Amino acid sequence: MNQQNTHTHSGFIELQVPGCDEAAEYRIQSAATYNSRLILGIAAFSGDEEEAGETFLLAYDPEEEQWEELYRAAIEPQVVRRNGLRHPLPFELGLKAMAEHQGALYISLVSLKQPLLLRLEGEQLEELSPPDAPFGSLLSWNGHLFGAAVGRLSDS
Repeated sequence: MNQQNTHTHSGFIELQVPGCDEAAEYRIQSAATYNSRLILGIAAFSGDEEEAGETFLLAYDPEEEQWEELYRAAIEPQVVRRNGLRHPLPFELGLKAMAEHQGALYISLVSLKQPLLLRLEGEQLEELSPPDAPFGSLLSWNGHLFGAAVGRLSDS
């Protein structure tokens, strides 16, 4: 995934993120640097809150000027229906938090049905046992990894 990058007048580099086209609404939800690469958690929605979306994890290597897709998953709609009524979720679903801890990057997937904690160690990405509640934020501090739960989620 080679992309043409543009240097701006302020010294920042504008990166073209692959796969982010006009057909959907894309949101960069989380970002971190790990192993000299930029890691982005991105959510894509169609614009219709009642349609499912997807979330994906991309890594950018500045030396190669290339993007690599590391992970992709479906996410539920931003609105759930209960007893015939629309209920917008009070938070966004997707890859919401990242923290480097003891040489690995931990990534939280906020989902109604399958919240996950992912661990990227070197080039290996693995899904860890699902937490009881998804983590909206992660923090590595004093030798421990802390996660702040979004709350108990239910679509019933």
